[in-house]
Amino acid sequence: MACGAVLATLAIGTWLGVVVVGSEHVSLGEATRGGDLLAGTRRFLRETGIVEPDEPVLWFYSRGLFAVRENGNLLTDTRAIVYDTAEDGSLDVRSVDYPSMVRVYDTFRDPAIGDVTGVRIDVGDGSQFFLAMGDADAEEPEALRDLRERVR
Repeated sequence: MACGAVLATLAIGTWLGVVVVGSEHVSLGEATRGGDLLAGTRRFLRETGIVEPDEPVLWFYSRGLFAVRENGNLLTDTRAIVYDTAEDGSLDVRSVDYPSMVRVYDTFRDPAIGDVTGVRIDVGDGSQFFLAMGDADAEEPEALRDLRERVR
């Protein structure tokens, strides 16, 4: 009986580790410091070209339902990056470097875009960039305060 319970626990834990990869790689509800990311997440970001091989990740937040492969918002030492995986499996990666950022607006909470806490950023070319760094019920994440310091 005890052996069966242990096997069931291992099976469920393995299933959760595979299906809910986000909980294994990031802090639920808030951005994770880059140094705290597991090697698999760092490897994914580099192998897919989301970050350069020598580009340090400072903060990472994913609102992906099952995995960090679905969605990510991150800050590196030089830029902000957002990526999403399309239904066909291709990655849509957008980024803006800090010198190109003109203004970081107040934190928004918008359930319409995924129940997240984030900011709108005006870019020098007239475009806008949206970056999420926490769940909607979170206080302003430390990662967004770090971003504001970099843009001033």
